[in-house]
This record gives sequence, C-alpha cells and structure tokens, in this order.
Amino acid sequence: MWQQQAVTAALQHTLDFLTQDQWHLTFVPRSRLAPSSQSEQILLAHTASAVELAFSLYSGGADSTMGVTLQGLLRPAVRQVVIAATGGHLAQQQNLAFDHVSDELERRGAQRLIGVPFKTRVNRQAVGVMQGIDPDKRVPEDYSQRSRGFLFIALGAMVAASNGATALHVYENGPGAINLPYSRASIGADHTRSMHPRFLTLMQGFLEALLGQPFAIRNPHWFETKSEMARRVAEAGLAHLIPDTLSCERFNTRATGPRTEGQGVHCGACTSCLLREVSFRHARVSDSTYTSTLEDLQGDDRKWFTLMRDQAQMLHAATNGPGDAFLNLMKGFPDLRYAFDGLRLLGFMPDDTRAGLVRLYRQYASEWQSVTNTSAALPA
Repeated sequence: MWQQQAVTAALQHTLDFLTQDQWHLTFVPRSRLAPSSQSEQILLAHTASAVELAFSLYSGGADSTMGVTLQGLLRPAVRQVVIAATGGHLAQQQNLAFDHVSDELERRGAQRLIGVPFKTRVNRQAVGVMQGIDPDKRVPEDYSQRSRGFLFIALGAMVAASNGATALHVYENGPGAINLPYSRASIGADHTRSMHPRFLTLMQGFLEALLGQPFAIRNPHWFETKSEMARRVAEAGLAHLIPDTLSCERFNTRATGPRTEGQGVHCGACTSCLLREVSFRHARVSDSTYTSTLEDLQGDDRKWFTLMRDQAQMLHAATNGPGDAFLNLMKGFPDLRYAFDGLRLLGFMPDDTRAGLVRLYRQYASEWQSVTNTSAALPA
C-alpha cells in the first residue's frame, strides 16, 4: 500500500505543510517484524467489552486533560481510550493527571479511562545509518520536533482504526491550534502546526488513502479559548484537576536535573506557560505551578510576553475596529487563510467559520486585555 501514488502523495503533502520542509519519500521492506508492545496488550484486554469506546489523544497537557474531562461528563456511558506518546521524563506528570481525571469521572458515574501509553525516543544510530552519516561524526541536531504531531496522530489513528473506530478525538483550544505567528519573523521551525486545522485536514486525507475507508479527526474546541475551556471545567466543579497538567515547553530540559527551591513545574516564561497563566487567571482558576509569574518576568523572558501581548492588541483592533472584522483579521494575519480553508474542509460552513473566527479572536484579545490591565506590575 505504501507504494500507491495516492498514499505517497498524501503523506508528502501532509508533511510538507506540517514541517514547512520539502519531503521526498522512498519506502523499503522491513528487515523484521516489530515486537508486540505492552500498549497493544493493554488495549486488547478491553476490546471484548460491550461498552462503546471512543479514542482520543492525551498528552497530560491542560487542553487534552480538560477535553477528556469534558467529553467524559458529556458522554458518561462511553469509555474513552486515551493514547499517550512520550519520553520517560514526562510519564510521571502524565500519569498523575490521568489518574486524577479517571478517579473523578468514575466518582461522577462516568466510565473510567483506558490508558494506552507509547514510549517514544529517537534512535540516533538508526537515523544516522539511514542518512549515511559517519557514526563517529557529530551532526547538529534539530530540536524543534516540528514533525511530532504527525507521530502522535498516526499512533492514535492506528490504535483507533485497529479496533474498528473511524474517528480520533483531539483537544486543543482554537488560538493554540491555529497558532498565528506572533511576528512576521515567526516562520518555519519556530512555529508549530501540530493541531492546525489545515494539517488535520491533510492528515485525515492521508489516513483515508492509507486505510481505504473514511476516517475523521475531530476537535470540538476550534472556536473556544483556553480560558473558556477552563471555565467549563471549573463550572463542573473540577478546577482542581487543572494544576496537575503540564504545559511548559521547557520541561524537557528542566525536568532532567534536581528541582531547585522555588522552582515550579512550569517555567512561566515560554509561550505555552504565558498562554496558560493568562487563560487561567481570566477563568479565575487557581494555579500556583510557575517558577516565574507574569509579574516576575525579566530580561529575555519578557520577549515572548511582549510579542503575545502585542499580537493580542492587534487582534483587538482588527475585531473591534471599523470595517469588516473578518477582512481586518485576514489582512493583519495572512496565515489565517490556511485555518479558514482547513476548517471549511473539515465541514464548517463558510459563514459560520468567518463568524466563529471573529468571535474567537475577539474573545481571546479581550482576555489578554482584561488580565494585563488588572496588574500594574506587568512588564511594559
């Protein structure tokens, strides 16, 4: 099947958009079969159940945890199979959030979660052999991990499809999924598209070509902000689950050594931490997991806050100023056209998509404005 033109072309286009590289693919036979993993054995033990199963990606992050929680409350009779892929250093934090969500859902009469974990790591020796690199030669590494979204969704989709499902759920707030550039210089490897609607459209097409049947990737939160998701969880009386989650982009490097006094799980300065803190402050969700809060930002750590705040001000002007708000957004943020096209291809009507994006970014900008205007101690 990998030699079929439709499969190869769909895969190439998907990877091109996701990574903003140009891919040329060649497939060769495996030298031996892969061993059956513990994750497969865990899943197979539940497939005989008469309970309806739904399949979701799970990272242990705030959005995936909130999404799984809200889905469990919305459909309590459905048992969620949550697929996680991570290195060992993140597993402890993921397991903490997973266990607490499972306990709370079960306490409220919903089905307990089924966890399907995959341990992922880069086999540098194998990569070197494939690239024809001398094993004794040091080669600069690409730390962007901008193709990891493909790996995670592929794993989730294969688990779902192997058990007869035709859909995979993902959970990401709208601004985080679309991820508009913070400046004109934010391009390529600096800007992830792992949950972008256009990428999910392409990934969906690739999976359908590969599987030979319809397959959907669904995100029910395209037109919600992170704050709105958090507020829904809080209104359900489950805000205490949120501090267990992990959002920090720098956790990989900060988690390997001993934690110093006063060092929280979150650095408080990367874009993911900044979005998390602004969103949860606006939603009035208590979260004291930061090493540095917004008021503590100094030097280079202020750079991302300034870029994100300036972007929010531009979004506020576009959605509240004179003229057509949607056209103003498209002029100020040309990359939004990819999101608009992706959402339409995912089944949203054009008028609904325009209205949804305007409301989304008007709300997002107002959240930033509300939080930054309430503290005189924030960096100028």
